[in-house]
Amino acid sequence: MSLVTSGGIHLSKGAAGFNPDAIFIGLNGKRLFVTDHDKYTVTQFTLHNPYDTSSFTEDGSVSIQDLTSDNNRQTRALGFSKSGLKMFVSDDEGDDEIFEFNLPCPFNIIAGKCASITENKDRTGIAEAQIETAKRAINMSTNSALNRLKWIRRNKDKENLSNQNAKLNFSGTMLSTLSPLPISSFKKISNHKTNKEDNKNYFHWSEGDISLGRIGETSTASRKENLTNAITYGVDRFKEDNGVEGFAIRYGLDDIDVGNVGSNLDSRTYNVTYYNTSPMKNNTKYVDKIFGIGRIESDILTKLDGTNVTADRTGHQIYGTLRIKDEYKRNKLTFIPSGQIDLGHTKLDGYQEVGSGAIKVQDQHITTQNLRAALALVDDLSTDKYTFKRHGKLEYLADTDRSSSFKYNYVSDSSSTLIDNLETGALHNLNFEVGIDIVFPERFSLFAIYERNQTFDNAYSGHTDNLYLAIGYLPNKDTEYAFSLNGSENLVSNFEIKKKINDYNISFNLAENLMNLGEASYASINVNKVF
Repeated sequence: MSLVTSGGIHLSKGAAGFNPDAIFIGLNGKRLFVTDHDKYTVTQFTLHNPYDTSSFTEDGSVSIQDLTSDNNRQTRALGFSKSGLKMFVSDDEGDDEIFEFNLPCPFNIIAGKCASITENKDRTGIAEAQIETAKRAINMSTNSALNRLKWIRRNKDKENLSNQNAKLNFSGTMLSTLSPLPISSFKKISNHKTNKEDNKNYFHWSEGDISLGRIGETSTASRKENLTNAITYGVDRFKEDNGVEGFAIRYGLDDIDVGNVGSNLDSRTYNVTYYNTSPMKNNTKYVDKIFGIGRIESDILTKLDGTNVTADRTGHQIYGTLRIKDEYKRNKLTFIPSGQIDLGHTKLDGYQEVGSGAIKVQDQHITTQNLRAALALVDDLSTDKYTFKRHGKLEYLADTDRSSSFKYNYVSDSSSTLIDNLETGALHNLNFEVGIDIVFPERFSLFAIYERNQTFDNAYSGHTDNLYLAIGYLPNKDTEYAFSLNGSENLVSNFEIKKKINDYNISFNLAENLMNLGEASYASINVNKVF
């Protein structure tokens, strides 16, 4: 076997001198360091291509004698910590020591030559997680409002239009559980225009969300695992044109673990959403309009060489959705084509980290821009005893703006500003859905959906499977039953029974910490009178 040279660095022509000793290659093969035994220096080179010395730039040299204030030094071996924030150089002159140096940024000893954070997968993962949190808050707040409008249309002939949902949402492979529990009785809504008395009726609803997700490791970012739980409370009413308008308030906790050494993004999201739907023609064509604002508060933790680099960040967002749908009936089949556009803008404020290798980040802008086209089909197989409908949907989603500019500099080296264009998600996505609705006489209802989300992108290929299940029971119109799960580090269950007797409201509440069964329980009975 013979070895063939493919190029090299001529050290005799540069500042390294004539006696190279040790070398080290870091920064994913893009940085090369050489010690010089005669000049007692470490010279840094940036390779234009990873592990390829045929094309390079000599960044400069530092003198170990100057750094240690001792002229009696002879540099030999060198090495770096895993994150590149520490450099170790051996000296075989004098006391035969090994020196440790803290660097301003990973794998860099020359001012103005700091490399992008994208060379560190955990760093990239933290930056991407902030984008994903902002987009997820908009998407989930919008979906809660749209789900409410769809629920009203599905149940427009029922006596009760208040509901409470508890949803478990697992992404990657997703399993969701909805449990709608009717809690009040209101005037029956027909397909005719409501009168002024009907407009005085306000319908209250709530929805809880628990979401578990995982994004695998990519060529530039570490894996990410997220736990999101939220609760939404809304109130709405019917308008004179038989439309609906209302407000929803959502509070969410978003916890994302990045990599496997402890890096984490912990966020709290607050959203207020106004939603409105109005018939356009013959009560079959509707236009849904959504407008909302939000706030994000994040705690950022990055682990570098076992030490914590921390920061706090806040952000504000504004978003809107316009959806148009129509219905075409043929015997017992109903075809529902729809088109939807989602627009949003999030401004994340700048922040500065604290710790070794900290960065200072400028204000960041994130755009949400989705185009959707869908065709749904509902087949009514109802009998005299119960309502039975099966339905399906095929939807194309184009995520037309997936990038965000991330501008920053290292705190210990402010001589240059770095700009990374981070991109998440895929342009082309296809969603497929099948489901059933069953409503039994007076008491029980069942709603189930299986959904598949498939991306079509070479760099961001993947899919998500969703299963939604809703079971409803109304034993008495004056009695309310509600069950919810919430929490971040502790998962707490709440079971509540409310009953109205004359003008008195009586409620019983039982709370249980599921992470510490038997030791953290709470029960209460409340009685109040409405005047």
